[in-house]
Amino acid sequence: MPLIVLAAGQSVEQDTLWQDAQEQLARDSSNAKLTIASGSGHYIHWEQPTLVVDAIRQVVEAARANQQLKP
Repeated sequence: MPLIVLAAGQSVEQDTLWQDAQEQLARDSSNAKLTIASGSGHYIHWEQPTLVVDAIRQVVEAARANQQLKP
């Protein structure tokens, strides 16, 4: 199953453990990628809705086609 982990850029910048945790989430799947929302806080869906919509589209398309996510 495809997975895109969206990480808040502000959290990643302030806490290296946060980035490590997000990277681990992405590694837990064989079909995943990590996207860091630069400048965004916890509410990525409010601050960068286009990024969230794009991630959803990528996951749906990959699932429908039974393909790996493109980097």
